[in-house]
Amino acid sequence: MVKRLNPVVLAILFLTSGISFAAEKCDLLENAPPDRLVSYLDGMVRGTVRGREMVECIVFAIKKLGNQRYEPGIPAVTRFLDFHWPLSLEERLKRQRLYYVAEQRRAESYPASTALVEIGVKSLPNVLETIKADSTLPIAREMAVAVVMQIYRSEPQNGVALLKKEADQEKDARIKRYFDFAIYKAQEWHNVKRRPRPSKGPQSTHSLLFLMASAKTEMCQGVHLVRPEKPPKVPF
Repeated sequence: MVKRLNPVVLAILFLTSGISFAAEKCDLLENAPPDRLVSYLDGMVRGTVRGREMVECIVFAIKKLGNQRYEPGIPAVTRFLDFHWPLSLEERLKRQRLYYVAEQRRAESYPASTALVEIGVKSLPNVLETIKADSTLPIAREMAVAVVMQIYRSEPQNGVALLKKEADQEKDARIKRYFDFAIYKAQEWHNVKRRPRPSKGPQSTHSLLFLMASAKTEMCQGVHLVRPEKPPKVPF
């Protein structure tokens, strides 16, 4: 009689075949002080990032600056708000129970967003300038809003109030429109408190399979600096 293998074991054997889910590494910056990490990010020219090794070093530098809460690195990290990089499987499994809203899950795939939240309120001036700038890509502006709302996650109404205050003080009609859109996106975060969290029961096989499959899909899509997306519509 043939024994049936546990579906989770089968999933792990299949989904991880040929794919490395380990956290990114960078020998070049492994023991680098924070100011060296900043210099490395400052030296990156947009549109010229090529190869997995270089991309992993960028992500390594961003995450390390966030972990160290290195405030002088805020401008350098902010430049990479539109830089998309999927979480490793280990990170996804560790954070899965935190994913109770789509906005949070989406923001976690942009390492600069997470790093600026870790650094804290000192990041806000640069983040607000990102919202104002004409050169800011839509996804970077959206991630800037995510930073504001996660810094104010315990009192999301204060994050919305900050954006409204900036909009009220702004005389440039074009920039006002940017803040109006930011406020609209912030309201989605504000409503997080009203959404029920998922059950804290045992993790189902299906949820684990979905988590691993989605991780493999993103890793197989290849490395890119900015994921192509349609600009979000301005709601007015």
